[in-house]
Parts: sequence; structure tokens; C-alpha cells
Amino acid sequence: MAAILLQAGIIALLLVERRRRVVAQAEATSRRQEVVRLNRVTTASVLSSSIAHELNQPLGAILSNTEAAQMLLKAHPLDMAQLGEILSDIVRDEQRASEIISGLRNLLNNRTESDLQTLDLNDTVRDVVKIVSPEVTRRGVILRTILATEPLRVRCDPIHLQQVIINLVMNGVDAMEEVANPHNLTIRTNLADTGDVEARISDSGTGIPNDKLASIFNAFVTTKPQGTGLGLPIARTILESYGGELWAENRTRGAVFSFKLPPAKA
Repeated sequence: MAAILLQAGIIALLLVERRRRVVAQAEATSRRQEVVRLNRVTTASVLSSSIAHELNQPLGAILSNTEAAQMLLKAHPLDMAQLGEILSDIVRDEQRASEIISGLRNLLNNRTESDLQTLDLNDTVRDVVKIVSPEVTRRGVILRTILATEPLRVRCDPIHLQQVIINLVMNGVDAMEEVANPHNLTIRTNLADTGDVEARISDSGTGIPNDKLASIFNAFVTTKPQGTGLGLPIARTILESYGGELWAENRTRGAVFSFKLPPAKA
């Protein structure tokens, strides 16, 4: 009887421990997702002034074209061809403004398992360039892309992948803040010999101090005076959750951050 009671007690303890572990894992996942979202909010805050500036361009064009259309409607005879061109310009500018707002909203939204997609890394890089170009240009950085000619398909959350690339790009821009021109930043993509999809973001900044090269991906380790030390570890966590890797190296001038992801299954 005692043996049966002991066995029942052990089973009960194991069940309690299993439940505690499942709850702890769920809480850890939830907290990690919230930290990732807060990092997106911080990134959006840094880019907000440039995003507002970029948004002002299509909105200003819509206002100007609307005023022109109002004046044209008073003319006799009415120039229908010119009015059609003005309306086409308004539609184009409205779509551009919608794309900017949609991109910012997607960056801030919480992501779920259902958001996983098969996508082309090259397309994601192009989307990121649209988001960061105003800020990059404002800070005097020349951004160029060297993209693989073939599609580089991976399966992940597109906003997570955008977040990783934006973090790496803005790190490169910050690294060139205190160095003399030229300020060059290059995003390069390719298909590695191993079959993995790779991207490299290189800058012409100060490089990574040797004493921090091994710890740069640890939480709260930063080379920037106002840095939080969370961007890089979050980027690595995101990539590793999709079976990828992230690493950094110094070069003759500046640093290069590289990551790889497994290709999406056909």
C-alpha cells in the first residue's frame, strides 16, 4: 500500500512539474515576443521624423493637385485630359501614403504563428530600403544594394525579417556618425554554397572594439552612448527561431553583420 501511495505521489509531482514547466515556457515566450515588439516600437520612434517627412511629400502633392483640379473645373472649356492626369497623380500619391502608413502599422503590430510566409529575401530588402531611405539620406549615408539575381525564398514572418534588417542597417548608420566621409552602407544577398540564404550588411564606420566583438550579441552590451544593447540580441533571437544564424566581423574599415536562413522548402 505504501509503495502504491509513493508511486502515486511521484506521478503527481511529475505532473505538477510538467505543468509548471509548460506555464514557464509560455510566459518566457510571451515576454520574448513583447521585448521584440518593444524593439520595433523603439526603431519606429527613431525613424518617425523621417517617416513623417516622407509622408508629407505625397500628402502635399495630393493637396496641390486637388487645388489645381478645383481651379481647372472652373475653366471653360474644361480640359478633360489634364483633369484626368491630375486625378491619376492624386491616386498615385494616395497609394504611396497608404504604403508608408501600412508599413509603419505592420512594424508595430504583434505577430503570431499565422503570420509566417514564404517570401523572397530580396523583396524584403527592397521594402526595408523604402522604410529607411529618408533617415539614411538625411544622415548623409550612401546606401546601395547588391541583390542576388535569383529569388532567395525563406519561410518566416516578413515583419520580423524586416525588423532584423532595419536593426542592422541603423546600427551601420550609427557606426558612421563620428567618422569622416564617405559614409557607405551596402546590403548584399546571395545563395551560399551550403544552400542557405545569406545577407551581409557592411558599413564604413569605426568597426567593433576587439574587446566587445565576442560579446556584441549579449543583452545590454552596446558600443553606442545611447544604445540599449537589445537590438542585436533580439535580431539574433529572431533569426535563430527560424533556424538561422547572425554573426559580426571587422574589416579594413568598418564592420559587416551577416546572417543566414535555411531556404524555404519547395
